[in-house]
Amino acid sequence: MCEDLGVDKECFDTFWKEKEEERYLGKIDFEGSILYAGNKLGKEIDSDTLAYVLNRRIDAKATCFEHIDLKVLHMLDAIKILGLRTAIVSNCSSEEVKVIRESELYRYNELQDARNAEMNAIQAKWFTNRLPQKRETIGDFPVAEEPLEILAHL
Repeated sequence: MCEDLGVDKECFDTFWKEKEEERYLGKIDFEGSILYAGNKLGKEIDSDTLAYVLNRRIDAKATCFEHIDLKVLHMLDAIKILGLRTAIVSNCSSEEVKVIRESELYRYNELQDARNAEMNAIQAKWFTNRLPQKRETIGDFPVAEEPLEILAHL
């Protein structure tokens, strides 16, 4: 992304991280975060470049949902069989929202919506834990490091 924008990654990441929690909470979208970081760096980002970066990000996120671990689907089905309502636990960024609707996970809901519906909302971290840097826990949501840990929070 930084290469496409023509900015230094280390400098960009500083401002990108400032908006991380707001992205996860839906207060700012991916595009707004790019423009924010670009503005902080004094870099004007033209609409064509912004659209290109956004489309690449959406394509990358769509790839994440193409190969869902069957253990995750089995766990979600087991919870439904128990008669419990379920919700998707994701980082809720705008680009995931666009692509998740096309995935098998869409038949389940979202983290904050689950809490609003008085459900037991649990943050799943097994996807992000595969990354070189682990993500922080969002808010005060309980965490599951592996799919079956969800059952321990029920």
